[in-house]
Amino acid sequence: MTPMGLLGSVMLLLVAALACERSLGKHLPSLRFWLQALSPLSGMLGIGAAVSGLYCTIKMVAYLGFIRYAPVVYIGSLAAGLASFLLGLRFGYTMLLLWFGQKLSSGQRRLGERMHAQLCENETTLGAAGLVFGTFCALLNIVK
Repeated sequence: MTPMGLLGSVMLLLVAALACERSLGKHLPSLRFWLQALSPLSGMLGIGAAVSGLYCTIKMVAYLGFIRYAPVVYIGSLAAGLASFLLGLRFGYTMLLLWFGQKLSSGQRRLGERMHAQLCENETTLGAAGLVFGTFCALLNIVK
């Protein structure tokens, strides 16, 4: 059972790589060019990753009994879903604000800004977790 499909895993890997751009660019300078070329699409990738992560998280919570049979797969998939959702919110927030910002009250907007600022502070940590769990879910999809 792999609720995060290969497409969701690839989206998680892409937004996680965008989140770790500085540290990955230090070790692999040629990768920095490709990540900078991908950055204009970060809003759409973020929205896709957030939707995929929310779906994966809801599906894993619905199958809570699965933890008895394969706890590593369950916890890894749940963590991948959460990482995808949070990284998706981090990168897709500005596009979501453009689309739905007029409908939000000032209190909701302040809450969203605080949440986005906190996600930006923890961007590298979330990116590293996203790379690990995205690779885990991609390997689950390839090997199964």
